[in-house]
Amino acid sequence: MDKAGQGAKAVARVPGERHEPSLIRRLLLAVAVTLLVSGAVAYFVVPRLIEERYVAEQTAAQAADARSLARAARVGTRREGMREVSARLRDIAGRPGVELALLIDRRGRVVAAGERSQVGERDTEPFARAVARGTGSGAELAEREQGDLSFVAPVSVGGRRLALQVDRDGAELSQAVDELRVGLILFVLVGLPLSLPIFYLVGGRRVNALHRAALQRARRDGLTDLENHRAFKEELHRAVADAARHRTPLELAVIDVDDFKFVNDRHGHLHGDRVLAELSRILSSARQGDRAFRIGGDEFALLLPRTDRKSARTALERVRSDIAERLPGVTVSIGHAAAAKVGERSDALWGRADSAVYEAKRRGRNVRVSFGDMRRPDPVVTMEHARALRALMDDGQVGMAFQPIWDLGTETVLGYEALARPTASYGLEGPLEAFRVAESIGHECDLDAICRAAALRRAGELPADSLLFLNFAPCTLTQMPGAADRLREGAGAVGLDPGRLVVEISERSGAAVAAIVPEVTRLRELGFKVALDDVGAGNSGLEMLRRLTVDFVKIDREVIASALEDRAGRAMLVSIVSFAREIEAFVIAEGIETPEMLALVREAGGGGIPVQGAQGYLLGRPQQVLETGASLPARSDTFSEPERKGSAATSARA
Repeated sequence: MDKAGQGAKAVARVPGERHEPSLIRRLLLAVAVTLLVSGAVAYFVVPRLIEERYVAEQTAAQAADARSLARAARVGTRREGMREVSARLRDIAGRPGVELALLIDRRGRVVAAGERSQVGERDTEPFARAVARGTGSGAELAEREQGDLSFVAPVSVGGRRLALQVDRDGAELSQAVDELRVGLILFVLVGLPLSLPIFYLVGGRRVNALHRAALQRARRDGLTDLENHRAFKEELHRAVADAARHRTPLELAVIDVDDFKFVNDRHGHLHGDRVLAELSRILSSARQGDRAFRIGGDEFALLLPRTDRKSARTALERVRSDIAERLPGVTVSIGHAAAAKVGERSDALWGRADSAVYEAKRRGRNVRVSFGDMRRPDPVVTMEHARALRALMDDGQVGMAFQPIWDLGTETVLGYEALARPTASYGLEGPLEAFRVAESIGHECDLDAICRAAALRRAGELPADSLLFLNFAPCTLTQMPGAADRLREGAGAVGLDPGRLVVEISERSGAAVAAIVPEVTRLRELGFKVALDDVGAGNSGLEMLRRLTVDFVKIDREVIASALEDRAGRAMLVSIVSFAREIEAFVIAEGIETPEMLALVREAGGGGIPVQGAQGYLLGRPQQVLETGASLPARSDTFSEPERKGSAATSARA
């Protein structure tokens, strides 16, 4: 082969310009594939993320609306509650982008609607599913035709398990998503350097604006325009960290409107909304640099950076004065606490401020309390306890058990005492803890009303000839005028004759007898029976028996147990029974747990005047589901040893 041929062969082997276009094509193909893959992923993933965020925000709003409807349903009578629910539905239906708001029952029937003219034939299966799941399970999304979105959430209204359905126009979200996808296609076509500004101009700016607006709405309260609970937690964490880093003082105040439920009940929810709005304006204009938040229905927080305890006292007393001047008849309880000089967790500061506001409630409300000035900070009622109680009250889900009360003369069941059983999922150990927490934060009357309503809802399960014994908290009789008339309305709503309902008033209440006489008198005028409970446990039993006209006297278990031990205890039992029989009251012994106790009360401690009725674990435990057909233990002083131990063990566990 000659040199010319070798040269030609060499040229053929050496990559030349004829091969460079192939390399460029490969590089361009790699870039194109990268852009196509990233664009395709973004085309399908990014819009879905935006939709999921939008759905999450609307689902949270739906759950809040469901809780609001549950609270509205508990206003006044059942009819008034439904009117309030209908008004709330109209408010929801009037929001921008909302096409429909209604309540549906398990069978898919419309119970209430924001605007009935918009109700057409719809697929009700997802709504029935929401009802079946039960309250507290959150909201869910069901896709509708033509891009519209339908959100459903379970809600308890007047004891009925319903589903709240809200349909929203999905055009705005669909338009934003479509614009985004156009931008993504342009991004793939023109390349990464040019796609970003094109995406921003074509669709990103609109989506970004919607996103910023949604975040802004998620951080602000719609009624007062203050920053909400979510923003408060973030800003409190930031403020505590800044105070620790710069070694500057920081005060946190928690402000609770006193008896706000009564403001709503007396003047209506519109007036209550105006009070909250004006209060928010007062807090916002308190001092430059302070930040106000609405962290609950009637609860606010005020962050006071670079403020020591003395300055905080002055500022907060000025807030109280402004409220008294601009909102006559409205008072607030204020608790505040200082951040520790060494860095601490923000929830620890919040907990101390909460303890201070609870102390303000205990001192009679309409006061300001500094945690640093508290001589006995109460560590028992924590912020978690209070939140658990508020969740229970918002949901209104209180279980009921019924314990039989026996007529010893006829050996038949005279009636049943309704006993509250809060659901364990709320984190409260039982009814005693629930009421202790409620009393400490000023909501005992509210919890009492919820328990009473739960008992009345189940009154139809009782035998037709039996009585229902219903406990009343002392505050219901002393702080809630018209309690007797509201009880009549509640009993009438479930078809319960007042003559079958016995209101129990505890001797342990500590309330002044004169303060409860008017409501007790009204109860009897309306046909209700009255029982004095826990007689012998306190110091005011004889005075209450003398001043009040009662139909039943329930002797406390400790009196019975003491009568088994010594002569003085038997003398007390005999004297109570004699006094009660003299005023023609039916006497019931409580806490009967052993055959010896039962034998004692049959003979009234040897006084010759037997107790007429009895109640206790020996005679029947509290039952979630009533069981009839039981009988009294035989008139015998002895049980077999296994039976005796079993009875005592059962009683101890209850």
